[in-house]
Amino acid sequence: MGRSLLPILGIGLALLAAACGGKAPTAPSAPSTTINGTVAAYGTSSHDVEMATGGTVTITLTWTANVDLDLYLTDNQCSGYPPDRCFILAQSIQSAGRREEITWPVKQQERYKIWVDNFSPGLAADYTIEVVVR
Repeated sequence: MGRSLLPILGIGLALLAAACGGKAPTAPSAPSTTINGTVAAYGTSSHDVEMATGGTVTITLTWTANVDLDLYLTDNQCSGYPPDRCFILAQSIQSAGRREEITWPVKQQERYKIWVDNFSPGLAADYTIEVVVR
């Protein structure tokens, strides 16, 4: 009797898979934002961001120019260079490589400011910032 149910069970599972589109359910993707910008030699750039959801935000800065960029996160009220005028919530200030990354716990609709600082005396740099909340 157990053997006679196997073909029926197989057909039932095949019909169920077809009814569901034949695909396994996937987890929703994390909300993300991509920001492109340019920072002048010995300059700073800032970007206001609002969190679409709560969780932990990961902010990744990448660039290709041979310069030293640093990454800071402050509250959105910060109006001047972070180390001098604002409390820094998170920072990444590596002097090697072309990638900086920070993480910070966030709530939905909180607003922050992301800062990019260029320590090169003679080169501007194009960059990309990816903001992902999980």
